[in-house]
Amino acid sequence: MIGDRRLRRCIGDLWGLTGATVEVHNGGMNSATWFVGVGDRRWVAKAVVSGSRRSFAGGLAVASVLEDSGIPAGAPVVTRHGDMVGDVDGVPVALLRWVPGEGLSGARPGDQRLIGVTLARVHRALLDVSVPDAERFHWVDPRGEHLGIRPWIRGAVAGAVAAYDELDPRTLSWGLLHTDPAPEAFRLDRARGACGLIDWSTALCGPLLYDLASAVMYVGGPGHAGSLIEAYLDQGVVSGGEVERGLPVMLRFRWAVQADYFARRIATDDLTGIDSAAGNEDGLADAYAWFSGPRGRGGGRAGSDGRRAESDRGQAQSDRGQAQSDRGQAQSDRGQAQSDRGQAQSDRGQAQSDRGQAQSDRGQAQSDRGQAGPDGSGRIGDGP
Repeated sequence: MIGDRRLRRCIGDLWGLTGATVEVHNGGMNSATWFVGVGDRRWVAKAVVSGSRRSFAGGLAVASVLEDSGIPAGAPVVTRHGDMVGDVDGVPVALLRWVPGEGLSGARPGDQRLIGVTLARVHRALLDVSVPDAERFHWVDPRGEHLGIRPWIRGAVAGAVAAYDELDPRTLSWGLLHTDPAPEAFRLDRARGACGLIDWSTALCGPLLYDLASAVMYVGGPGHAGSLIEAYLDQGVVSGGEVERGLPVMLRFRWAVQADYFARRIATDDLTGIDSAAGNEDGLADAYAWFSGPRGRGGGRAGSDGRRAESDRGQAQSDRGQAQSDRGQAQSDRGQAQSDRGQAQSDRGQAQSDRGQAQSDRGQAQSDRGQAGPDGSGRIGDGP
């Protein structure tokens, strides 16, 4: 997206940081990122595609609000011109404040409680906050052409959207969302006891349950997220009744978003943030696994498409089986080649053994002659 040398010049020109070191990070799927350092000070440079400039700026505005409220969020450092977003050859770039600490795993109850508490604090801090160009939930269109890349996707997405509409979103608690609160986005500074939430990529107003559903999804679903949900509810931002009524529906919708997102990336061959197309296929496979399971077959079109998708799964298994067969044949061929090489080595070894035996026979003959001595007495010299 941007070369390291060009980025260093940009950081000097726009932010006045001369002599900065730049190290590629690229930890996200929708952006390019670098670690930036000058002496013992650190930042993160983040670039997005030009079409995402407005949403990028909105997310940075939300991060600024959060940091002003005392929650570390990776807010932008404004340029010399007072802008949150700079421009490098047409590519939007921001320099973000470094948030010290380490990402959480979500596997331990303590991590889950921190995620729940921090997410609730973020939601409370953003209540009644508005930022320019904020978008409104939601963006999923079941008619999207990209949903046709697999037979099961459109029905699963349509069923989730219909269930969301039946929930009557107007009755839910709304506010600015993070939209992707994965455990690693929560950074805990153990020295200060502070936990922040980074990676604000957009300004989106929607049901707070969407963020909670996303966090729950990332730690394995409601059956594995008891500590997280309890900690979130303890903060009193959303009522227990709203969570009980709306979380299952919103979790289904969140999986539909996953299917929609990776279907679009596959359809457009978007490899941003990943090494190969397999990353997109894995993301879509995760969504399929959920929709084809008991929770995703909750009825309606999603359920019937889950049954139709069995054919897709069978085909995928067949493809994987063929690939394994091909790999097995290749291994067999390599094994045969190794066997042939082994036989050749064995033949060479036998030849060396034969030569060694001949040398041994000659040595024995010489020894016999030496034992006889020059006078046939068996003595070499005079001796006693």
